[in-house]
Amino acid sequence: MHKERERGQVTRVEPRVQWGDPEHVAAVLAAGSTAPTINVSYVERYHGTHRHCNARKARKVYTFSKEWLFQVAVTWLCVVAYHWCWTPLPLRERVQAQPPRYRPRTPARAAGLAEEPWDLARVLAYSIHRVVPRPNKPKRRRRKGVK
Repeated sequence: MHKERERGQVTRVEPRVQWGDPEHVAAVLAAGSTAPTINVSYVERYHGTHRHCNARKARKVYTFSKEWLFQVAVTWLCVVAYHWCWTPLPLRERVQAQPPRYRPRTPARAAGLAEEPWDLARVLAYSIHRVVPRPNKPKRRRRKGVK
């Protein structure tokens, strides 16, 4: 959104495409089911959820990260927990009409990336690096008498 101001007041707001081409954005908006125009409320809601989850991102508090490594680590933990562990009500899936029964879904499951919600213990135990076996190197011969 591009905002024009006069004397500190917003006088005009104009939507602009920042990334990608306008034709692709128009096609995605036409195919979507929520908003017919560019809408930043979803991004703001996502950022608000992360500020709630991560106290280091909250506004006007004294819980900042003293080291960037911890900021990145906590941010990624919140992102993974949001997508793989959290089951919001709007994403639940109806499995029975009468009486109404629902199956909870995470954003990852709604996107087809997971079969079930993960718990935090599973997230923390999951290896993000592929374990590559070490090649078997032939042992070096040593001369007798040399230590």
